[in-house]
Amino acid sequence: MILYKVLYKVIGCHLPASGTSVGPFRIGEIGRKFRAFCFCGWNNEQTEKDINIEKNVRLSEKVTLGKRSGIGEDSIISGKVTIGDNVMIGPELMCYTTNHQIKRTDIPMIDQGFSEMRPIEIGNDVWIGSRVIILGGGENRKWRSYWRRRGCYP
Repeated sequence: MILYKVLYKVIGCHLPASGTSVGPFRIGEIGRKFRAFCFCGWNNEQTEKDINIEKNVRLSEKVTLGKRSGIGEDSIISGKVTIGDNVMIGPELMCYTTNHQIKRTDIPMIDQGFSEMRPIEIGNDVWIGSRVIILGGGENRKWRSYWRRRGCYP
């Protein structure tokens, strides 16, 4: 398990993005397959899931990723996060399961510590665009395909 994490952080994060080509050679496929191999290795999962983790993605060891799902470049996912099948995540997602305590207004936030971990669940067939921040907790912690179909679009 530790070997897969070391390989991912030392080599996998720096391999080319999945769409990179040099002439007729699709060198990005090497990076995509290597990162998927490392991720499945440290999670004790099968590698036939056809997942895509782009370069420079920082993942917690508590992240689970469904079949045919992908995470865009430079994303950060910390804590217990479950990502369903057929999920597309754009670059620079920030997903945090803990936050600063804000219960008391008479004490500065910096002195209140952190909240307990609140897991995040992203359902099946969800599209999350670039530069999105998802925080754990709140009333609706489950992201479903609803979010991809509704909302404000420019």
